[in-house]
Amino acid sequence: MLRIRELRISADIMQKDLAKELGIPANTFNQYETGKREPDFETLKRIANHFHVSVDYLIGNDDKKNKPSIHKDEGLSEDALRVAEKFSRLTPEDQSKVEEYVALLASKDRQ
Repeated sequence: MLRIRELRISADIMQKDLAKELGIPANTFNQYETGKREPDFETLKRIANHFHVSVDYLIGNDDKKNKPSIHKDEGLSEDALRVAEKFSRLTPEDQSKVEEYVALLASKDRQ
């Protein structure tokens, strides 16, 4: 079940107002909240961005509410920022695989 209703209520926003703000018909938005209809990925991203959460949190795959953000002022190169952005879009399982691979490469460098 999507966490749209929970997020909307905690933000004290009426359903019709949020639907209008997101450009979604009110009856469609109601169906998203009640589970009678599933939003497409682009709509999920818009809703997640509105509440500043990850899509994984929104759909219940992650309990971390806030999506991590990486900014230029953190001293990372452009390449590192691109890699970090792509990494953040991976599933938790794929992120674990990447971390294992990076650890393997790092251990090879030490030998």
